[in-house]
Amino acid sequence: MARDDRPVRLAILGAGHIGARHAACAAQIAEAEIVAVWSRTPASAAALAAQVGARACATLQEVAEAPDIDATIVCTPSALHAEAAIALARAGKHVICEKPLARTVAQAEAIIQAAERADVQLLVAHVVRFFPAFRRLYDLIQGGAIGTPAVIRMSRETAGAPTGWRADLAMSGGALLEMGIHDFDWLLWACGPAERVTCRAISRGGQSAPDYALTTLRLAGGAIAHVESSMVATAGFRTHGEIAGDAGLLAYDSDGDTALRVQLREPGPAPAVQLPTTYTMDSPYVAQLRHFCRVIQGLEAPLITPAEALAALRVGLAALASAETGRTVSL
Repeated sequence: MARDDRPVRLAILGAGHIGARHAACAAQIAEAEIVAVWSRTPASAAALAAQVGARACATLQEVAEAPDIDATIVCTPSALHAEAAIALARAGKHVICEKPLARTVAQAEAIIQAAERADVQLLVAHVVRFFPAFRRLYDLIQGGAIGTPAVIRMSRETAGAPTGWRADLAMSGGALLEMGIHDFDWLLWACGPAERVTCRAISRGGQSAPDYALTTLRLAGGAIAHVESSMVATAGFRTHGEIAGDAGLLAYDSDGDTALRVQLREPGPAPAVQLPTTYTMDSPYVAQLRHFCRVIQGLEAPLITPAEALAALRVGLAALASAETGRTVSL
């Protein structure tokens, strides 16, 4: 790919919480410029577009045909990723897609195929790879600091109970594809592929999407991993766990990432999606978008490939299948 250090002209597809976060990140880097916003809810698109100094597009076709758009950020509900990603890839736009890549394997494979045929970049926002603590854990494991990983425990907890489309299993996949997918991706990246998955999950309040899940994975290298994905915490956001190998132990806890934290209740309702805020360096969300833009500019190689995003999705879907049937699922 030719090198081009001009700012990447971006369209945001989906004007909800995550779309607004990407827009805020773009405002902090020289590599990106938001030029358009599209949403299934026109009023939301207009509001976000006005906020960032962009225009609101009425249809996906308008985005696809716009000559001043280089790439799109797909922030629609998970089950709708394929509709937008495929259409924009076919139009020659690079695609940045929120995780999970899609709601089904068939959808994900169709997105990958469309991007390959159009020769455009497909970049999936598995942002945990950009968190300093998780990058450090990865580097230590790859460097042999604990020998061969044997037992891994990972927990990701939030007080953000799923509402709206996130409470619909068919649309979101619940805690497993909204949260667990982060840890599944990191596990496969750091410790290798999974062979089989067993999961138990529960849902509150009659919703179809699980808001708590405990997944056990047997990795191809022999390690056993336990992944807790919880949307039932009483407050805030926390990640913690341990990775034990035959030569040592690594532990992490986001509650220990800052020396002092004062939390005061803000007036009004809590945000629909709780996100971790304990990092002390450049926001991982900003670092991620900068990286994606530099990949599109031809200045960096992608940190995550579409095949890796598909592998994480397969684990998440296997966990959902196991929770539904009560049986272990082989990959």
